[in-house]
Amino acid sequence: MNSTTCSTFSIGETVCLPPIQIPFYFVVRKNLLDGIPDTYVAFAAPVLAYWIVSLTFYCLDISDLTNIAFTSQRRSSRGIWRHQGR
Repeated sequence: MNSTTCSTFSIGETVCLPPIQIPFYFVVRKNLLDGIPDTYVAFAAPVLAYWIVSLTFYCLDISDLTNIAFTSQRRSSRGIWRHQGR
């Protein structure tokens, strides 16, 4: 006869599960970066992306591009205020 072995839990109950009938495929792939496991890359990627985007916007903020873009408009508005005595 066919004998099957079942897993036994610590409380003494046994569980017999039928074998999986669906196809299951597992493919071993190389790491995304050599020498660094993909789990570390998965944790570090969002943090690095956040800091890169934050530093980009910080550099745009301190570069004062808004003053360069609106300099001529500010000069013309100052002239209007001078003529009105303010």
